[in-house]
Amino acid sequence: MPGSPVLLDPRGRRLAVVDGAAKTLSLLDLTDPLAPPVVRAAVLGAAFAPDGQMLALGLEGGAVAFVDIGPDGRLVDRALLRRHRSPPRLLAFSADGTQLVSADPSRQLMLWSDLGAALPRGLATISDERITALGFSPDGAQLATASYDKTIILWDAATGEETMRLVDHVDAVFALAYSPDGSRLASGAGDRTVKIWDPKTGAMAVTISDSTEAVHALAFSPDGKRLAGAGGDKMIRLWGFAEAGAVFQQ
Repeated sequence: MPGSPVLLDPRGRRLAVVDGAAKTLSLLDLTDPLAPPVVRAAVLGAAFAPDGQMLALGLEGGAVAFVDIGPDGRLVDRALLRRHRSPPRLLAFSADGTQLVSADPSRQLMLWSDLGAALPRGLATISDERITALGFSPDGAQLATASYDKTIILWDAATGEETMRLVDHVDAVFALAYSPDGSRLASGAGDRTVKIWDPKTGAMAVTISDSTEAVHALAFSPDGKRLAGAGGDKMIRLWGFAEAGAVFQQ
């Protein structure tokens, strides 16, 4: 789920590293290990577009910058949008690249659409707590956010309206991941559990509780049959799913 300070572009050619302390983005060309990184200052968050040829950057001052990645790796500014009250640190594109969501520490959530237009449309909403993780469903119709208040909120990505709250964790939720077909939503939290939800009904299917520390990262395999999780216990765990959605092995 987006929000990581280390991002691999969808084509596997470039690696983006966000240094929150130095407020810089370093873009590395993985096809040429000897090439010096391209560095951009005043960056606190980033996300690759699905085609890997554009980045959305969260900048100091509350702006979101859309930058194209040139053939030589240089960053070329496309648009600069100023709507956040504080620097957005979490950003994520929809799977088709037509939408972007960005969140800042002031609890402001921005939904951007018509990204191909000269001035993308921005829709603002407010979360109850500071957002810790976010991401679009594979079809782009739904947005999921997690926060320190132990809840997951599902939003209508077209209207920005809250549609559902998923409540069962007993500590802050740090990680979210949709399965590739959108039938499952996984969440990981400070309560050392991973929960699997039906994002259409809000029903919780299963709780996985074999982590010994907070879970900070989750990712499904491309076929949706496995889920990887990592956290404070310095381990990466893999879980498999039966046809009906139940976890059947670690």
